Amino acid sequence: MPGSIIGELILQPLLEAALQVFGYWTGRIVIPTLSFGLLRIESVDRARRARPKWHGIHRAQGRGWVIDDNTTILLGLLFWGVMGIAAYVVFR
Repeated sequence: MPGSIIGELILQPLLEAALQVFGYWTGRIVIPTLSFGLLRIESVDRARRARPKWHGIHRAQGRGWVIDDNTTILLGLLFWGVMGIAAYVVFR
């Protein structure tokens, strides 16, 4: 019982924060690189949104396609998942 309380109160938020930071910075670097600059990550100033979002991706005026921070985290973690599967297949 005490182990589950410690896990829920301390370890779960730490793990979620680490995954979010790791996924965000991976996505922030990988997405613009792989898309050759066509996709950008949303800046801190969110008031400049031109059109409604569509699943985390929207089009900004004169800037191309912009991806929000939650979608960036998802794509960053997805990148590492694909890299893990690729490493498994290559080194198997």
